[in-house]
Amino acid sequence: MHPANGCRTLGHLTTRLADCTLCAGAQSAPVFAVRPGQRALIVGQAPGIHEPPLRRPFAGDAGRRLRSWFAPYGLDDETAFRATFAMSAVMKCYPGRVGGSRGDRRPARDELDRCAPWTEATLRLLDPPLVIPVGGLAI
Repeated sequence: MHPANGCRTLGHLTTRLADCTLCAGAQSAPVFAVRPGQRALIVGQAPGIHEPPLRRPFAGDAGRRLRSWFAPYGLDDETAFRATFAMSAVMKCYPGRVGGSRGDRRPARDELDRCAPWTEATLRLLDPPLVIPVGGLAI
């Protein structure tokens, strides 16, 4: 049984997810930011290299770019942006770099399968009326 299956609250989900070690090849602990009452969820591919030390999704260049897209709606301020949007990814841990490259590795199918119940539990417990997938893998 997947650890996400028994979660009944977002707090319980967050605690269990923080302890997840299902992906032996992951380069970090899970990165996830969801609070009760948030009504919109942004889902990306996976944390990048900057997110794990800060423990915040979309903390690097991708986050700045994302906030710039929402600037016309008054959400370019990071604090307001993070208060408005719950944030997750289809893979919750940083997958590492592509060998010999500066680019991040695309999560493997088995990693995505292991993370899917976490995403499903997030959707079930948060029940957001708006989900914004960012990037091809999230879409």
